Amino acid sequence: MDTDLVHPDKNQDTSLKTNRLIIMALVAVCLLIYGQVLWFEFINFDDNLYVFENRFVTSGLTSTSIGWAFTTFHSANWHPLTWMSHMLDATLFGPNAGGHHFVNVIFHAANSVLAFVVFKRLTGEVWKSAVIAFLFAVHPAHVESVAWVSERKDVLSTLFWLLTMLAYVRFTTASGTKTPISKRILSGSYLLVAACLALGLMAKPMLVTLPFVLLLCDYWPLERLKTRRDIVPLVLEKFPLFILSAVSAYVAIRAQGAYGAIQSTNVIPIDARVFNAAISYAKYIGMLFYPANLGVGYAYVFPFPVWQVWSSILLVLAITILCVWQYRQRKYLIVGWLWFLGTLVPVIGLVQVGAQSMADRYTYVPYFGLFLMIVWLGAELISKWKLNFASTAVLASALIAIFSIVAFNQTSYWKNGNMLYTHTLDSGQGNFITMHNLCSLLTGQNRLAEAEIHCRNAISADPGFADSYILLGVINVRTGKNDEAIANFRKALELQPNNEMALGNIAAPLAMLGKTDEAEQNLNRAAEAYRNKGMSAASLANTYANLAAVFAKQNRFDKAAASLKQVLEFAPDRTDARANYALALYFQGDLSEAKTEIELALKQRPNQAESYNIYGMILSKQGDRNGAISQFERALQLKSDFKEAKDNLDKANAGR
Repeated sequence: MDTDLVHPDKNQDTSLKTNRLIIMALVAVCLLIYGQVLWFEFINFDDNLYVFENRFVTSGLTSTSIGWAFTTFHSANWHPLTWMSHMLDATLFGPNAGGHHFVNVIFHAANSVLAFVVFKRLTGEVWKSAVIAFLFAVHPAHVESVAWVSERKDVLSTLFWLLTMLAYVRFTTASGTKTPISKRILSGSYLLVAACLALGLMAKPMLVTLPFVLLLCDYWPLERLKTRRDIVPLVLEKFPLFILSAVSAYVAIRAQGAYGAIQSTNVIPIDARVFNAAISYAKYIGMLFYPANLGVGYAYVFPFPVWQVWSSILLVLAITILCVWQYRQRKYLIVGWLWFLGTLVPVIGLVQVGAQSMADRYTYVPYFGLFLMIVWLGAELISKWKLNFASTAVLASALIAIFSIVAFNQTSYWKNGNMLYTHTLDSGQGNFITMHNLCSLLTGQNRLAEAEIHCRNAISADPGFADSYILLGVINVRTGKNDEAIANFRKALELQPNNEMALGNIAAPLAMLGKTDEAEQNLNRAAEAYRNKGMSAASLANTYANLAAVFAKQNRFDKAAASLKQVLEFAPDRTDARANYALALYFQGDLSEAKTEIELALKQRPNQAESYNIYGMILSKQGDRNGAISQFERALQLKSDFKEAKDNLDKANAGR
């Protein structure tokens, strides 16, 4: 019977103990580099969208949240498995960021171990596979994928990438190339490959290129693709996998389009994308050998210097020509090079998603290709130079140690947003997103003067980014510049007419200037937008509460009640809003409903003097004076200088 080749271990003396020691060392080095994340915070770049301001995620694994995970395009992605992993974290760790961070580390350690197992099973080479796994574990460019909670999709999808490859190796041992294709794709081992790929695609669509990588492995090291006649059967064998990838790619494009994440060619022209792709390939190669000045979000600046474009193109062409020239003698070169080039295609910027020109996280899987080339070519040179095992081990260990130190240092910058953004900008990296995020962070710390500088820098870097106008408007409101705030919010709405943050925030300065009806209209539009998204509505609830206060001062209690009802929809635990809602109902004469609401408010927080005072007013209006007196007395026990409660008590006693 014809079976395909999966290499046995060439080092027969390598014991199971050695393999275990390698695995233990991989886990240990991951923990040494990344154990520090247990004390890290969330950052305000995507972590808010993915975790701490996402009401579906923070509610944990529920039928509602799981249903949302499978039906939402939130954050320009369809990745239900990633959402559910975050929900499980929320169930286990709540708001403790360290727990969420450490799960990423666990996945990265598992991926490092799997990388060793997969390459060992593919090639039969223990030490070469170990070096690849160690390079993967410690490379500083991979810090972004591990230390950033929002990049759970990276580490989780790569777990299934490697499991798919492991399942594929098992499939090739069970099904020879002479077995009919129909039998192959219906076998249990093939269905396991398809299942792992499907799960990976539900974690991140980056796996769309994996069927092509499996074809590369057929060429080398599996040696299933021996002649041109083998190409068609091997492609047909993977047809179901290509279908899964095609469906995932279609859904991903729909999700990114629905969220407005795909940049128009009017914003970034085709020629700029092509030139940036060539430059990015060259920079990724440079980053492999010299991972310095790493940051989060690299600026997209064009036109590019002519020398940079042509030197990048020539570098890529030269390596391609070398690999094609050596495709028979050194098959690992063409396989590794095409792995690197091909797996970067979805994120190289030809279809531009987001504002970055490139990103460290995009190297997480593609670098396997370059590691493969370097390790196998290095082993060949070592053999040629007749270096002994000890010398080779020292060289490899030194390289791994250097990368580990750099990675540890790079990880430390992810402790909080302030350190990360400042380091990125100080390194000469970053883009308007980094400036905007630093502005947002400083605004939250009430460092408004510093925040405004970064916000204006972000607008200067990209005048078409609506969020920076919104943030500047928020700063304007907090510094009392309501007219300027309204102008900035309206600029944001010119760019994005249905931006719920702009609609919600513009209501506050409008209300302060007496334009309450316009404020209410904008808030209602914002509320509708929020209902369709997963982000927290805390800021929207605050704005509705402020608007209700304005309506109450105008004695428009019907409007105040309507606004407070919206507050409770978005923030049902806000007892202050519930008490005020009861008060608004009281002034409208709806005493029964007012009593129900104030009793619920007191049940939520039983030590609020204001709530007992409102309860007393309601009971007094209903004719229950003894009950009212009891409530006013309770309010004064909690707050002895509560004048309104004292006056109400005196009136109630006088009426006995």
